[in-house]
Amino acid sequence: GFCPPSPRGVSGPCLTDCLHDGNCPDTKKCCSYGCALNCMKPIADLCQLPSEHGPCDSDVTRWFYDPKAQKCMKFTYGGCAGNANNFKRPRGCRLRCRKRGRP
Repeated sequence: GFCPPSPRGVSGPCLTDCLHDGNCPDTKKCCSYGCALNCMKPIADLCQLPSEHGPCDSDVTRWFYDPKAQKCMKFTYGGCAGNANNFKRPRGCRLRCRKRGRP
């Protein structure tokens, strides 16, 4: 699975409860959550993740699958981090995410 999107504007203490997936119980993953790392239930399908620019400053054109629009769309990637819904070419996005039976 994949980490769920990290929320924006989370306030409160930055309490980290893992450093890697091995620190997490069951099938949970160690994911970035605001300013900390926490054990979270993974998302099974990378195509459900939002586009994510990431913290770096590059402006790289990439493609992501938008489940609401039901198609692959262009976005600007910062060059590092981000998430797995990030494709160099629209064809790769379509092949991975526009499967039969996907809503």
